Amino acid sequence: MWSPNKSPVKILTSITAALTLLLGIGPVQAADSGWSIDSGRLGLLQRASRVLGITVRGQHGKKLGVVSDFMLDVPTGQVVLTLVAGSHAAQLTPVPADLYCYTTSRGMVLNVARDQFAAAPGLPKINPLAAFDQRRWSATFGYFQRAESGSPPARPNAFASAVHLLGARLSGSAGEALGEVKELMLDLQRSRIVYLVIAPAAASGETLYLVPPLAVVPAAT
Repeated sequence: MWSPNKSPVKILTSITAALTLLLGIGPVQAADSGWSIDSGRLGLLQRASRVLGITVRGQHGKKLGVVSDFMLDVPTGQVVLTLVAGSHAAQLTPVPADLYCYTTSRGMVLNVARDQFAAAPGLPKINPLAAFDQRRWSATFGYFQRAESGSPPARPNAFASAVHLLGARLSGSAGEALGEVKELMLDLQRSRIVYLVIAPAAASGETLYLVPPLAVVPAAT
């Protein structure tokens, strides 16, 4: 359950966009569907639901795995890491979102060799967010030699799973139902959650609203 930081009326009435623009955004691909670099297009908004399950490739087109999940710090709007399911049956590999250099029709591409990826720090497939602590944070960003995205987790489960967030209910400060998270729009090149797409609980038809991530927080438990 997620709650807004602000008045639900202000959130749902002040942030709108053309539905046709939203639905027109598909998975990002290189224009020629080949292997030429098109890093500019990676910066376009991408639907989390369409990136989940996409193939991840390394140098020379070698398959590394598939995108299993995104580790998100929703209140700050950060895509902290992608979680890639590779050859290790019981392990996921956390990869900084800005490490993806371009996309093709065959998947998203990391500038990483397969043996380097295979030796990267891992997380257990079962409840990986609970296992991600400050030590693993430093190990992951240090291994890939990337600047840290946001702040390290202050506690277990400090970050959100994109898989679990999709379909989550959004409630108001009084516990009233506001709607459901239908989609997350991401800018991986900048490691940002751009907005959440919300289907309001009281609306009918095709009405959707766009809500900035800074406007919502996990509900207190």
